[in-house]
Amino acid sequence: ALAVLAICVVIFVVGLLRGEPMLVMFLTAVSLAVAAIPEALPAVISVALALGAWRMIKHQALVRNLPAVETLGSVTYICADKTGTLTQNRMTAERFFIEGAVSESIPETALRFAQALALSNDVNEAESGLKGDPTEIALYQAAKLHGYDKLIMLHQLPRIAELPFDSTRKRMSTLHQDGDEVQLFCKGAPEQLLSLCPAADQQTVLQQAEALAKQGYRVLALASRCLATLPTEINVESMEVELDFLGLVALIDPPRDEVPQAVQDCLSAGITPVMITGDHPITALAIARELKLAKNREQNVTGPALKMAAEQNNIDQLTREARVFARVEPQQKLEIIQSLQRNGHFVAVSGDGANDAPALRAAHVGVAMGKDGTDVARESSVMVLQDDNFATIVEAVKQGRTIYENIEKFTCYLISRNFTEVILILLGITLLGFEFLPLLALQILFINMFDEIMPAIGLGLDPIQEGIMSKNPRNPEARILKKRNLILIVSIAAIMASASFLVFILNNPEVDIGKARTLTFAAIVTMILFIPFAFRSLEEPIYKIGILKNKLLLVGVFATFLLTLGVMYIPFFQKIFEFTTLSPADWIIPLSAALVALIFAEFIKMMTRNIA
Repeated sequence: ALAVLAICVVIFVVGLLRGEPMLVMFLTAVSLAVAAIPEALPAVISVALALGAWRMIKHQALVRNLPAVETLGSVTYICADKTGTLTQNRMTAERFFIEGAVSESIPETALRFAQALALSNDVNEAESGLKGDPTEIALYQAAKLHGYDKLIMLHQLPRIAELPFDSTRKRMSTLHQDGDEVQLFCKGAPEQLLSLCPAADQQTVLQQAEALAKQGYRVLALASRCLATLPTEINVESMEVELDFLGLVALIDPPRDEVPQAVQDCLSAGITPVMITGDHPITALAIARELKLAKNREQNVTGPALKMAAEQNNIDQLTREARVFARVEPQQKLEIIQSLQRNGHFVAVSGDGANDAPALRAAHVGVAMGKDGTDVARESSVMVLQDDNFATIVEAVKQGRTIYENIEKFTCYLISRNFTEVILILLGITLLGFEFLPLLALQILFINMFDEIMPAIGLGLDPIQEGIMSKNPRNPEARILKKRNLILIVSIAAIMASASFLVFILNNPEVDIGKARTLTFAAIVTMILFIPFAFRSLEEPIYKIGILKNKLLLVGVFATFLLTLGVMYIPFFQKIFEFTTLSPADWIIPLSAALVALIFAEFIKMMTRNIA
């Protein structure tokens, strides 16, 4: 822009020194400045981002921050929660380990196990269905299926207190009045709960829990305690001690059907998908292997290992190879994100709880869950998934890459079109003098106002092209006007300007400058019939990407051409813009010039394809 403005000032001053009228030179200089600066660029970018966000909504991704639409194209890591994002979040209790044996049903002798299963949860029934955590709903349904209805049992054992779940203890307890006594029922992670059950055969139970986890089950342990009376002070330290182990529950949450393909799309696109979960490491690894997300135990890192690595200041080395983070505490999610960023990665992270908010804010792209997410998580994110699906994140990345490429394409197109007029005017002034300008100021302004915006918008909404997810993520620091694009812009602009200038000088401007200018104007305008299609890809030839796939670009090109024909042939506008009437035979020249420009543009694309 600065260079162009300098050129305009030079042209204005030189014209005055040569005795040209000040008004004519001022209009020429201003028109040249307007021609050189792509004033439509901010509007077209805003339209492209807004319509890109609209397209994402159709794929269940709601963008809260418009620039995030193209930011997604730089993502190199996607850190996703397991439950509900990689899996269906439809827990089912399939197997039970009770009284030393694994079965698919609850024996009649296991009354206390059934009571714990039915009562140690916060599930409520509503008109719209069951309300509560999916894991607890699965426990509630399993108990009811075996004849232990929570609503009926609460009449017999009313709840009188609760020790709620927290991520440090990894368990919860409820207290129920049972005549003069008080029953405490507790559920939680087996390794945590068994340490409170002194009479249990911990080694056998943990081996069984590990065997179930290897099959992809999420395993919970149940325990109980009978108290003579309700203590005056209810706290974890005094209540959750000397428990009686009751058994294990194995719950299955099947992976989403579309996730394996989404994981493969990530890997082919140079994106590393990572699972973060509070589940048992073996369960997490089993699901990760099923999704082809991880291969071996070395890629499975636990929360305690992360904590130790953080204390030893080598957490960055640990996260570099990890693909699964299990038994992770909420605050550790933030540490993982920050570590990956220190390793040079551009990170997207999903979350649904209030404790995920710091990680969502710290990530380059925070993705909140729309169905089960909290308001705090949504407010901390830049994108909300309306279906809580990992595949939707991958689809959003694909859309983000497409939108950035489209911005790159129409930016190069607009600037090359603008530089065409600058080079053309400079050629005219340098070789022919001010009295033989190839275009008048008003003609230049018309081209900028009406002949560029609709094709540019068409390029901005170009459909997703094949191979978009086989490229590596773009560097977020990369410039649109990088070396290859600058060569394309200047070369194509020079070709279009040269072709237009040849049209001008070959039509005897000394004899009929009005017709020569009209033919030059027609040549530049005719180029919109061909050149925008060359910009549909800055790498691939036009015959590979096709002409008919972008319907909006076709409509924009022909509508703009028809509008220009109206200005050129309607007498009222002819007089204003100083055009002469062209015969059908006259159009052979501008059409030929535009076709030649297209051929050269394709040749330049082929030559610059491998330039960074």
